[in-house]
Amino acid sequence: MKISSSITGFILLFSLSIFGQDRPELSIANIPVELVKDANAVIRHDWGKYDVENSGRAIETRQMEVTRLNQQAGFEELYIVYDMHSKVGKIKIELYDALGQQIRKIKKEEIDDSVLNTGSLYSDTRMKRIDLAHNDYPYTIVYEYEIIHKHIMVYPIESYVSSDKTSVQNWDFTIKVPSEIGFDYRVFNSDLTPNEDNSNGYKTLKFNKKNIPPFKDEPLMPITNNVYPYIAFVPEQFKVEGHVGNMSTWKDYGLFLAELNKKHNNLPQGTIAKIKKMTENATTNAEKVDIIYKYVQDNMRYVSVQLGIGGWQAFDAEYVDKNKYGDCKALSYYTKSLLATVGIESYPVLVEGDVESTKMRHPEDFSYPDFNHMILNVPSENIWLECTQNYYPTNYLGSFTDDRTVLLITENGGELAKTPATPLEKNAVTRKSTIQLDENGAAKIVNSSLYTGPKQELLRELEQNYSQEKWKEWFLYTTDLPSCEIKKLEIQTERNYPKALLTYEVSVRKYGSKGGKRMFVPANCISRFDDVPDALQERHHPVVVSRGYVESDEITLKLPEGYEVESIPNETMNLTSEFGEYTLKVESNAEAGQLVYTRKLKILPIELPAERYNDLRAFYQKVTKADKMKLVLVEKKT
Repeated sequence: MKISSSITGFILLFSLSIFGQDRPELSIANIPVELVKDANAVIRHDWGKYDVENSGRAIETRQMEVTRLNQQAGFEELYIVYDMHSKVGKIKIELYDALGQQIRKIKKEEIDDSVLNTGSLYSDTRMKRIDLAHNDYPYTIVYEYEIIHKHIMVYPIESYVSSDKTSVQNWDFTIKVPSEIGFDYRVFNSDLTPNEDNSNGYKTLKFNKKNIPPFKDEPLMPITNNVYPYIAFVPEQFKVEGHVGNMSTWKDYGLFLAELNKKHNNLPQGTIAKIKKMTENATTNAEKVDIIYKYVQDNMRYVSVQLGIGGWQAFDAEYVDKNKYGDCKALSYYTKSLLATVGIESYPVLVEGDVESTKMRHPEDFSYPDFNHMILNVPSENIWLECTQNYYPTNYLGSFTDDRTVLLITENGGELAKTPATPLEKNAVTRKSTIQLDENGAAKIVNSSLYTGPKQELLRELEQNYSQEKWKEWFLYTTDLPSCEIKKLEIQTERNYPKALLTYEVSVRKYGSKGGKRMFVPANCISRFDDVPDALQERHHPVVVSRGYVESDEITLKLPEGYEVESIPNETMNLTSEFGEYTLKVESNAEAGQLVYTRKLKILPIELPAERYNDLRAFYQKVTKADKMKLVLVEKKT
């Protein structure tokens, strides 16, 4: 989907400045002490203005003064993003020292202009990048630039918080829109209210905030959109490349997209006949959906294309059929056309596909389209199709698009819906391992691990897209096994189910450590839990674990010849809390010369108030300690 250059500015915020040779008011002595404490940067003044001239043109002005206090501060580079629907006007940048004396001006030839790598094969998105680094801290950056927008569908998202450990002295934002166009806005995670003026044929909103202390990111905090304060603006009317639309409601926005893509169902007759032939023996619609989805997977490939109106308008079915590729919209609409040939109705679905977007809010009464991806829904079968993945099972969404509020594009307009969440028990790993120790502490390990749900996605991607050498690099990077040598490593996935089987054989030179007659052996180096978040003096944000999982392990440890078990710190353990469950059992079989270690860990998804953070840490610490348990073996008496 098209990501507007006005939206991409929401992380970088900007302020009013007056350019000159020396600026004594920029001296760091003028920064309130409370804004310097715990800050890496202080935004002295951040000013933005969005002046809408008509439904298809607006001028965005950005100005900022920001003092970088140390090397950890952001703002080392300035990025100005634009595309074929916008152009960058004036740019002026100066650097000042700690006393407000000018260091230098950035010259035009220092501004790099290149295509922005968005992951698309074809894209009209470009970026001006300016290096703002300076060796002597603190120093202040003062910049100003202008972007002229044409063919506008969305207005910007604005915030007075830009990044972790950054404070703000003054923040101002103004939006001015002709009264006949109309627009709506919503303030999230803040009680900020604007001054409103309705005169001279315009509606103008002015927002202001002063002396904002550093925002602190914390482990296991809610997603950014549920914490950072921000304001979203949406026009009632817009115009893009001659296409006029209305965004007053989700229904209106959906009607615009449906109209924009209504002529794209133009499959060649040969393809229609082929699909009908392929599905003629299918007895249910679900079978037909499966056959058609696999046909798309086997014959089409995903290519992201972001050019002009193509950010919202899909390639037509005939184009995709001929060229054998398309982006998320094109492949979704193409699959929709194929399903229609056998009488199955389906709806394109807009979704925000981002790791931070799970459970993202989309209010019923505020239609800001913060989506970047499209999938397909078959309502009669409650089937969801990720049309860009040629190796996903039918009706599997996965971590990129499950458990989200989405927008269905129906013939009656846009309708909010929810993609299904993956059940906890289906996001799992089941491992079975055998470890053969020798008298020197070396070990041979044979392991078979079954991954399901989101846990299997990386393995599926490795199998499909990477060589075995890359598999080995990944394994060595992620394993807790010390200095292991890979003898065998295989990945097998099932096409019809979200499962992946990882099997490996490795040798470890020093699995156990010797001390005299004793050998100290880790009970579990296969699946140690080590996700204990950092200790905090203060916790401000709620505690969120967005996705839970289950791990089950059975490890058979075969003792070296001449050794026996001297001690096991914990032969059994049971931990149960609202954060998860952990069970451990170690059984010794002297006759067989082995131990069987059984472990099960369940991490639960939770949302708790900030004051429960240390309780969660305590549970995670207990799990970590249990997983680091060492067995003591001793030489048998002769």
